[in-house]
Amino acid sequence: MEGFGTFRERTVVDFGQLELVAFVGPTGSGKSTVIDALTFALYGSVARYDDLKLVAPVIHQLAVEAKVRLDFELGGRTYTAVRVVRRTRSEAGSAGRATTKEARLERLEPDGGSRVLAGNVTELDDEVKRLIGLDFSQFTRTIVLPQGEFARFIKGAPSERQKLLSQLLDLDVFARMGARARDRYKEAGQRVEVLSDRLSRLEAVTPEALAQVQRLVADLDAFSEQVRAGRAELEAIEAQLVERRQLVAAIDRGLAALAVVALPAEVAAFDSLAAAARAAFEEAASGLAQARTRYETAHEALEAAGDGAELQARLARRHQLREMETAVVGLEAELDAARGDHQAALSVAGQREREAEAAIEVLQAARTGADAAVWIARLVAGQPCPVCDQVVTAIPDHVTDEALAEAQAGARQCQQNLTAATAAAAKADGRVQSLEAELAQRGKTADELTVALDGVADPETLTRQLGRAQQAADAVRGAGAAMRSAEKALAEASQAQERVQQAEHGWRQAFVAQRDAVAELAPPAPASRSLVEDWQGLCGWAITRSEGFQAERAEVAAAGKELAEAKATILAGLTGVARSFGLEAEPEQLPVAGGGASAPAR
Repeated sequence: MEGFGTFRERTVVDFGQLELVAFVGPTGSGKSTVIDALTFALYGSVARYDDLKLVAPVIHQLAVEAKVRLDFELGGRTYTAVRVVRRTRSEAGSAGRATTKEARLERLEPDGGSRVLAGNVTELDDEVKRLIGLDFSQFTRTIVLPQGEFARFIKGAPSERQKLLSQLLDLDVFARMGARARDRYKEAGQRVEVLSDRLSRLEAVTPEALAQVQRLVADLDAFSEQVRAGRAELEAIEAQLVERRQLVAAIDRGLAALAVVALPAEVAAFDSLAAAARAAFEEAASGLAQARTRYETAHEALEAAGDGAELQARLARRHQLREMETAVVGLEAELDAARGDHQAALSVAGQREREAEAAIEVLQAARTGADAAVWIARLVAGQPCPVCDQVVTAIPDHVTDEALAEAQAGARQCQQNLTAATAAAAKADGRVQSLEAELAQRGKTADELTVALDGVADPETLTRQLGRAQQAADAVRGAGAAMRSAEKALAEASQAQERVQQAEHGWRQAFVAQRDAVAELAPPAPASRSLVEDWQGLCGWAITRSEGFQAERAEVAAAGKELAEAKATILAGLTGVARSFGLEAEPEQLPVAGGGASAPAR
């Protein structure tokens, strides 16, 4: 613990070699704080506070943050829980506000390293609850009972105590066993119902009925042997018919694909349109070349006269150098004054620090006297002392509550004075650093300007050069305007040509789409000539290919008709065989040769 409760300095409590521990000491010595630190490290709360979300009260009055670390063993593994709370705002007469800046849980690994199980408050709270099996309320009612809170568990509602004890002793296992037994009982009952129903349906089966069914099965097996040969021939014919149907379907798909191949009327106009766009582009490109020549000539004259902007900038830098030199002198005087203020503020802060230390010593003495007052109040003149067993001759003086309150108020006031003085010193130091940085920057700028202006002509010469540069700049601007106009004309011609190319590209994609639609029919490759010629070649091929498909389809249809007639003849024969066994069946209902022959009878 460090800065936690009554422990301002770092304090370590080691339970590693102890079996039974008792905390003994006067009121305010920190006995309950040790227990608070243990529960706070695990759950981030202190049971003694009315609001379990409060974290600011755990910070020592003279500290800005509280740190607590708990190393504990669980299930043969060693864990470390750490929480750090930092004060965010201090108000007079109150503990202020605080927030948790760090919260983590680590587990020691067999190889000596550590593994982080939780890295923030939420993860730490959830992981501790999972490991220990208790939330904060259950932990402080069964494991660590706050002062005066033991009766809450004894006097709690029976249902609440039963729920908590069931969780501690893992009595839920019996509830799960009962649920499993009820499920098995229900499953066995369902099986009994199914078996009983099956037994009731078999009561009507007699030997005579079974013999009749067996004779029927034998007749159907004989019938299956009669039709097997015809069935095999039907399957062969059907396979041929399927093949013909697939071929006709493929021919129809080809004819449908070829039917969409056609030359759009808009494509024929692209040759003249593209030629006009190219001529306009070439004319605009020539005009731009002439305008650029005029601009380059004017720009060379401007370069010979000098850059007007640079000449103007040199004059401006001379004025800027004079301003910088004046500003440096003023900043040096202001810096001297700020350094004096900083030294004075440091002196005041030192004095306030000594006053605060003295007030803390007075407060500690008053607290010691107040602790002794508890025992002095029990002394009776003429009676034995309960501590040393000596007869009390006179009641000694002791520190009053008013003196303790006065010492506490003095300590708070001195601490506030120290905080104000420290802030004033920091503000004065910041002012010095700001002025030093500004002075260095302005000095650096003045040095750079001095170097940059080395060898620069006098203002009169610069003025004459600037006049010639402005005349040349006017000529450049005129030539530039003409060049921009030529560039605009070229851009418009380029856009027009691009629109023609985009339109041609779109029709080329349409051509490719039409060709891809009949790719399975192996169309001829484009001759990479004009779009119109490629499209006309594809259309001619489509006409020739369609005529070939039409002739092939007529041949396939004739062959399919012959197979259908043969199939009808075989089906008629099989139907006659079925009727000879006394069966009225349609041809498509004849039993399949093999294992399926006896299935309908059964």
